[in-house]
This record gives sequence, C-alpha cells and structure tokens, in this order.
Amino acid sequence: MKKSDYRTHDNVADEEMLMSLSGYDDHQMDEDFTGHVMEQIRQTEILPVSSGDMAEYTGNPGRRRFRHTVLWAGLGAAAIALAVLLFLLPNLSIPQQIQSAKSQRLLLLPSEWSDHHLLEAKKAGVVKLTDIEVTDQGYTLTLQEVVADPNRMILNLRITDAKGQPDEEMMSMFDITQLQLRNEEGLEIGDLQGINHMSTKLAPDKYRMEYLLLTYYFKGEQPGDTVFIEGKVHELMLDHKTNDRISGNWSFSYAADMTTANALTVNTDLSKYSYTTPQGLKILMKGITHSPAGAKIEFSTLLKDELASQVPENRRVNLGVRYHFENAKGQIVGSLINSKYSGMSEMYRVGHDLQLNWIYYLTELPYLSEPIYFVLDGFSIPVKSDDSLTFNPALLKTEPAVFAAEGDVLNVNNIKITETQTLPGLSAWMAVSGKFSNEFDMDKWMARDGNGTEYDVIRWGSYREGDLVSFGQSSENSDLVYLIVDGMKSIPKELTLIRTVTDKSFNDVDWSFELPGPAATSQ
Repeated sequence: MKKSDYRTHDNVADEEMLMSLSGYDDHQMDEDFTGHVMEQIRQTEILPVSSGDMAEYTGNPGRRRFRHTVLWAGLGAAAIALAVLLFLLPNLSIPQQIQSAKSQRLLLLPSEWSDHHLLEAKKAGVVKLTDIEVTDQGYTLTLQEVVADPNRMILNLRITDAKGQPDEEMMSMFDITQLQLRNEEGLEIGDLQGINHMSTKLAPDKYRMEYLLLTYYFKGEQPGDTVFIEGKVHELMLDHKTNDRISGNWSFSYAADMTTANALTVNTDLSKYSYTTPQGLKILMKGITHSPAGAKIEFSTLLKDELASQVPENRRVNLGVRYHFENAKGQIVGSLINSKYSGMSEMYRVGHDLQLNWIYYLTELPYLSEPIYFVLDGFSIPVKSDDSLTFNPALLKTEPAVFAAEGDVLNVNNIKITETQTLPGLSAWMAVSGKFSNEFDMDKWMARDGNGTEYDVIRWGSYREGDLVSFGQSSENSDLVYLIVDGMKSIPKELTLIRTVTDKSFNDVDWSFELPGPAATSQ
C-alpha cells in the first residue's frame, strides 16, 4: 500500500466498513441518536482555558490567542461532516456498552470518530483496544482505546463504580499527573493538550459523563515504535467540595504499538519557502508531516534588526503568527489544534536576530489528495509606544474620557478607590470599555498623577474577539472591565493614562504557496 493511498479501501463498501470498525452488532436506530451526538459535541471541553494552564502543559512562554475565523470554520466543517455522516449511516445507534473480554465498555461510534477527525485513523488500524482494566476499592479504571499515532495520541479512559456505572466525580476531577507517556528509552514524552468530557443526555438539561478523551502531542519528539502508557494511580476523588478522596491501586502499564501509524506517516520538506514581511519579520518554512490521525507543520520566524528594536526584549516571545489553509476554491480547510498556544516550543538567538521555532498540529489537512495552500494573514507583536490620555476624573460623571490611538478606542467611564480580596490594598479602579483593531492582552499601561507620581496599571476582566476586540459595558455587552491604578489611594484632579506597550497587529502581508503533493513526500 502506498503511504499516500491509505485512505482507499478496496472491495469494502463504506457502510460495511464503518459498521465493522464500530464494533457493534446490527441494531435499530435510536431516535435520540442525533441529539446525543450533538450534545456530546456541546459538552466537549478543550484545554487550555487560560494561557497559564497551557503554559503548564506545554512549556510555552505564554502566547495565546489569534483573532481569525480558521478555528470556527474548522468547527463548522466538522459539524457539516457529522451531519452528512448521520444522514448516510441510518443503521448506527446511540453509544451502548460494548462487551469486551473482561467487562462492558463504552467505545466511540463512527460518527464520533468523524467528529474528532479520527475516522481515517480508525480505518488505518492505529486505534488499539487495550486489555487494561484495574479494580480496587470497588472502583474500576479502564483504558478502553488508544489512538497510537506520532502526531496525536488519544486515550479513552473510563472510571466506573461497583455497579458498573460511570463515576462522573472521579473522571471530572481525575489527576492527569498520574499518567505518563514514555519512549523506548524510558524518557517521559508527550504534552497533554486536550481533555474531552464525553457525555450522554439522560433528560432535558441533564447529562451523564461517560468517559474521558485525553489528547497528547509529541512536540519536537520522535515517539518511536512503542510508547509506554504508565498509570501510577493511587488516589481518586470522591467529593471535590470536601476534597474527600479514596486511596487504592489502579496502576497499569500499556505498550502502544506505533509501527502501523509510523509506516503511514509522510514527511514533506518545505525549506525552500520563505517570506519577509514589510516590517521585517522573516518566516522560514521547515516541513509538514502527515499521519493517519492528523498533520503537523513546522516553521521558524526571525525578527530582523529594525523590527526587533521596536519590541521590548522580554516581549519578543509574545509574537503571534496568523495564517490559514485553503483549497483551490479559496475555501478554508484544515482544523488547527490550539493555534492560540502552539508554537514557540523553543527559542534561541542567531546573531543579532531572535529566532523562534513553531510547531502547529492539525486534526486533518488533505494536501496529499488535493491542492492546499498555506496563506499568511498577518502577525502581531508587542511594540514600544507612548500614546496617552490626560483627563480630569471629576468630569467622568458627565462623559467618558476617550483614548484613541493606532486604531484602538478605549473609554474611561468612571473611577473609584476600592480594594478586593484578590487585590488587597486601596487602588483606583477605572471601569473601561472600547474596541481595538490591535490585539489587547499584551498591552502594558501606566498612570501618572498631576504631581508626577507614576503607578503600575493592571487590567482586570474579559474581552471578546471578532473583527475587533471588544470589551467592557456597552449597548451590546454587560461585562465589566477595569484598568486598576495599583496603589493610588485618592483620586487626583488630573490623571494621565499611558500605553507603553501596544500589542500591535500587522496585516499588510502578501504571501501564500501550495503545499507539495505526494510526489514530494518521504518517510
């Protein structure tokens, strides 16, 4: 079988193949099936929930989000693909407990494999059914399935009570640090970047968690032909409100065979493609890797001297690159995984330039079967600035003070001296609102009163993303966002607000190229 041909399944009708992959006997369609699957999608939780959480799992230095429509487009495409699959496969039913050699297990349906962009992995034979099932203290931990792929390893984990019912508390509060992936040399590998809580609908607004899908990526690592999944599980949560736990031994070890996926993995050299933006950011492509469970693209960036001089040295790692993939019709394709946080796995200097290496994972990218183009949309990076607003706080009672610079508008609506438990000590809290054409989260602000005393400024609150970043109370939004003048104990007659660092977006780029097809690939 050619590596580029593993999508083809000769002599097997699609429906027969899907049914054989599902592990189900023939049965009647449950009327609640569609609702069940869609509710599972709704219940999905993707890490990280914050840049801090992602830094904990990936070691990234803190970058973040990208404001474009690629991710939403990917989710929309997945929903359409799922709807088509449901229409074409009338004999599939709601997930049921599947009889294994040792117990009843709840495995994924073909529709769910499709939803998670894993149907090709299922077809290619890289999904392993394990014999791992450990019981102690009346609770059973089961490693049900493993997607053994060098780009994306997924574990299907379930915890049940003595009656065989899923224990939601134990799964939702499971300590993931009790699991480790190791290579053949015994070194710990893999980064956990996704936790999916898979649930069934029991009644309107009532769901039951059935199992966990844990997704790992191998950033800058070669997992080899065997990955050892080790569970050193000695504690499970009984009640997170009281922190009541139960001790026992649910430890296990499983050797995941990666040889099938490795044999189907193709690598394409992209080193001949490079581009320098008008501002002086150079992008050097490295390569792209395709496997049954997804794809990985790698490139590096260089800040040239003029641009580097505008960026505070400690903020150069906060570079963000925006791009997408599209087909020959200009339609967005591919589904980026954690594009807000991936990349910058390591940083090093080359001469006077700062170079960052980037790695992005995609659940799917069909460049081996049709023309696909990499399209650069722009980039953002914090740059030094001195834009300011001077105002009389007493006049805020009648109208807001307006900061406007670089396409960004911020309204200071009111100010008060207060403190909170999370930020003790009196400070001046300014309620703000506005819309930014630039990024927002890496801005740095300071304040100066009429006597020349300077204060640090802290931002508190959330913001929304779209064509513009919007935040604060308005006719459309009700969220409160504050700029807090740290340590200011009285409201001055004159206050100057200064943005010393602007998280600047640059969109005047013009670069794309077609990803090489199968002829350019190699093992």
